[in-house]
Amino acid sequence: MAKDKVSSFGTEVLRSNKKLAEKKQESNSKLTVDEIFVRIPGSPSNFILGPCFKTTLPPELSPLYPLAEGEKLLLHCVQPDSFKGKTLRSWPNVSRTWIDWVDRVEKAKWEVWKSADIYDAIQLSKIDIPMDKTLLYAALCYWSISTNSFHFRFGMMGPTVLDIVALTGLRPHGEEVSVPLGIAESTLDFPEYGKIKECLTYCKFLDVSMGAMSVTEEEHISFLVMWLCRYLFCNSSITMVEQCTKLALALAMGKKLALAPIVLSNLYHGCNDIITSKFDNATGPFWILQLWLQSYFPEHQPSTSDNGNASTYGFPLAEGVLRPKTFNHYFLFFHTCSSRTASVFTPFSSRKFGPEWFKRSLDPYFQKLNRTELKEIWASYLIARDIPYSIVLDESSKWKCGVEHYSPNQFARQFGMKQAVPLHRSANDFSIRGEEDNMEETESRFSQLKRKFSFVPFNINPSSRTFFDSWWSTYIKNRDKTAIDVLRKISPCDMPLSPSDRQEVAAPKSIGIEGNSQSAGKFGQNMKRNYKGDNIPSQSFVQQDDFRQKRNSYETAEKISTRGISCKKMKTSAMKMPLPGTTSTSCTPANEDRNKTDMQVSGDDTSISASSSTSENEGENCTVSPLLAKTKNKTYDNSEPLDNPVEIDNLEDFFTRVSGQIKRARSISFSTGQSSSIYDKISATQKSTPSVEMLATSKDDIDRLLNMPSQDLLVPENCSTLSAALSIYALSPDLSAERAIALEKLKENLPHLSSTLRRAKKDKEEYYKKAAKKVVIVDELTKGQELYTNLKEYNDKLECTMDSIRNQMSKLKARLKDAKTKRKAIQEQKLSLAKKCFEKSTNLDEMEAEFPVLEEMKELADSDIAQVEERLKVFKSKITGSPV
Repeated sequence: MAKDKVSSFGTEVLRSNKKLAEKKQESNSKLTVDEIFVRIPGSPSNFILGPCFKTTLPPELSPLYPLAEGEKLLLHCVQPDSFKGKTLRSWPNVSRTWIDWVDRVEKAKWEVWKSADIYDAIQLSKIDIPMDKTLLYAALCYWSISTNSFHFRFGMMGPTVLDIVALTGLRPHGEEVSVPLGIAESTLDFPEYGKIKECLTYCKFLDVSMGAMSVTEEEHISFLVMWLCRYLFCNSSITMVEQCTKLALALAMGKKLALAPIVLSNLYHGCNDIITSKFDNATGPFWILQLWLQSYFPEHQPSTSDNGNASTYGFPLAEGVLRPKTFNHYFLFFHTCSSRTASVFTPFSSRKFGPEWFKRSLDPYFQKLNRTELKEIWASYLIARDIPYSIVLDESSKWKCGVEHYSPNQFARQFGMKQAVPLHRSANDFSIRGEEDNMEETESRFSQLKRKFSFVPFNINPSSRTFFDSWWSTYIKNRDKTAIDVLRKISPCDMPLSPSDRQEVAAPKSIGIEGNSQSAGKFGQNMKRNYKGDNIPSQSFVQQDDFRQKRNSYETAEKISTRGISCKKMKTSAMKMPLPGTTSTSCTPANEDRNKTDMQVSGDDTSISASSSTSENEGENCTVSPLLAKTKNKTYDNSEPLDNPVEIDNLEDFFTRVSGQIKRARSISFSTGQSSSIYDKISATQKSTPSVEMLATSKDDIDRLLNMPSQDLLVPENCSTLSAALSIYALSPDLSAERAIALEKLKENLPHLSSTLRRAKKDKEEYYKKAAKKVVIVDELTKGQELYTNLKEYNDKLECTMDSIRNQMSKLKARLKDAKTKRKAIQEQKLSLAKKCFEKSTNLDEMEAEFPVLEEMKELADSDIAQVEERLKVFKSKITGSPV
């Protein structure tokens, strides 16, 4: 069933894209600009990245773009636990064996890697990049499979060919990968290809390839196949292994392949798979997506050391220590992030890292030279096209080319240009993805576009047109209306709502802020009924809410909830009683209106109602009100130990919730003003009574008592005196029937009013006790949170220190191992030298033993020589006649 649903959804998206193509073809060409560099009048060095719409988007395209018909982002259906128990099994796992193999092959083939511009990417595979799963899954909730882009509040963003180059160092230009992938297996001039094809597991690769002492060409190709499959594309399917083998053959020969586009296409395809399967296992280079998110959202970058000698921008991020946050935190960050600075839009414009040709391509001086290589690089960056992610030979011996569409005009600000409403098109019948029967046509279309492309130097100034901002804000507003339920589930208490969400949640329909029967003016009047004199606020609650939402930026990761904010500055008016002639359980229309407003704007179950009426039974019993009784039951009791659910794994969630509690607690102010009197002074005309003195006395008592403050009037003694005076004065024959009834009603209600006042005093005292205790708890929580923040920062420093020590230990271990090896070699040399010296020493001893004999022989020899010379002299003298 799940596969059928995914298939049907994909079919709907394809149909929608075809409709989009038809609508675009029918639209007037005057509405669009079919150029890549669109000049801005009066600004010769700044450009809009096209193709784009000029000033109007055809209405018939609105249901089809930027979301395809029938498409929904995961934002609309994700649950907080949607990704639990799921992981990316294709995430590269770096082992010691792999690192040793890289080092081994590097010594023999590093020049080939440098020539093919894959050296940096291979070195990057030696780093065990930790996976921030919650960051990836939260961001993918905003990914659109119909446009291959993230739909954030400030506009579209997504990985580009330039980003792949900056992070990995792979080439965007050069020989297209379709050339080696289009070679049939029968023509491959490689004797070990059959052996590699049979060894589809990486352990067998190692067994096959590392048997020889020296690095052979077969081992080199096997190594490249493993690197491409497991560490670059992160796809171990049989089809991918076969394709990677062909790519490995070309790379081993030193060919300069344009690998960056196909890596990007595989990333797009992996995002499509993970979205349609709703976080089920998917393959693809998601490690590149994580590095991309950390580059463009520095708020979530890992803790990195100052590595000024990094080969690419990906190295510092890969080697950094993660600072993971919860899924809710990341999700709400992406939901509320409404703007980015120019430097954040172009994180690679500094040209600090990367290959030399990459740095030159971003150098304004070199751009003016307009070399051929520069044109090829920027053509790969800026031309919208279909990029293959797979090229296979089907059963009918025809080549099938799976493609993903690349639309850089959606990401103009990432290139430092001005963003307009992009004209999203695909060369392949405007479909975002599909299969091409003739892959040569796909490459031919791109070649034609490259020949027409002409690079124009421009100043980096990322911005957006007013037309785009208006169009995009309308889309976001409509999109968020259908996602309110999901947003509430993600964070029901502390969710920072956008203005469109707040209009749906914080302003109830019964209030009628926009488009309802009750006007905003009446809403303000109803709210003012809760205030007296100087306590009337200058802003309505909706205005105060807008101010708070704008004031609190998301970088603090904690926003004040819309629930409970209406309690601010509000006076408690629970003591107000019905007027004489009405029952004690009923409310006036104004009070009814006020009750509804308070209930809907506040939304807090634990807040004190601003206009709740008190029944006679409650007043007679003179007990604490049920609402305070309920609050009392919820109050923390220090005498009873609570079960502690906090563990080391959920500390971040706990202290995030504590921060929200502190924010909400501080948003409620405690009113100290006294409640206003509910009675008007009674003025009656003195009339004749059976006893003038009694009438005068009763009238004086009534005047005196009614002029007292309510709290003094309702003291039991005064109530008794007033009741007696009312009884006497009510007998006056000159009183009207209406006044007589009013006096009688007042007399009847005096006991009830007195008991209600006593009960209200107790409730108020209980309230201030709880408020004082709450302030103490909030202060303690604030101190605890500050201490936790300090401990967390110290812990992060310790983690960095420990990682540094581990790295040093690893290096020391390697040096120790090397020293032991050298020591062993030296010992062997010493032993060999000792053997040789021993032989010479033995010979010397033998010679020493023979030396005395040799000296005697030398002396005899000297004597013989002297005798010979003497005899020669005698013979000479006899012959020559000379004297001896």
